Amino acid sequence: MLVVPDLDFVFVNRADTENGRSMRGNDVWTIAERVDEARTGDTKPEPALTSVAARRFSSALPPRGEPHVLA
Repeated sequence: MLVVPDLDFVFVNRADTENGRSMRGNDVWTIAERVDEARTGDTKPEPALTSVAARRFSSALPPRGEPHVLA
């Protein structure tokens, strides 16, 4: 979690660590920096737009289990 009160910015990265899908710290920081730049950086008058394509995960997701309820 990254909290920057002066910028009114909270960034939370939630990787699927329960199923062995983690992210390196450098990758998380890069994403946080890019999100902040998108919020605060200069806008481009004619940005380059590209199409978005779906990509499959490198491995199948685990089956959904029953939720754990804390009493």
